[in-house]
Amino acid sequence: MSYKEISKVHEELGKLMEERFQLGQKLTQEFVSQNSVSIEDLLEGTVEPRIFIKFIRYISDSFGIMYNEKIPVDVTIERINIGELPAEWIYIPEAFEHKIYLTLFGGGYRMGTLESRRWIPYLLSKYTNY
Repeated sequence: MSYKEISKVHEELGKLMEERFQLGQKLTQEFVSQNSVSIEDLLEGTVEPRIFIKFIRYISDSFGIMYNEKIPVDVTIERINIGELPAEWIYIPEAFEHKIYLTLFGGGYRMGTLESRRWIPYLLSKYTNY
């Protein structure tokens, strides 16, 4: 189902999906021009694996930056380490004081960063008050 069809049912969700689609197209254009690859090769998966991984990281980091700008200023983000792994505490002002929401994101500690994945834990904490 396209974002145009979804917007007929849920206008706000359709707008968000369209925004993400348009930004994805813009970022893809930027990436191919900066890395001298064709969109066709990139989308068909015929580029070198390291280029494809670089593309996925570029998209992920760019979306992360965009969404992180929407996190309110009264939310506190504290960078910590758990052993040798970087982690974050995200403090939501309305959250229950003695309850924690734990998020472990995929990527094998190779894809994505705390910054690029921060939006989802923030939203889950906000809506659960954990």
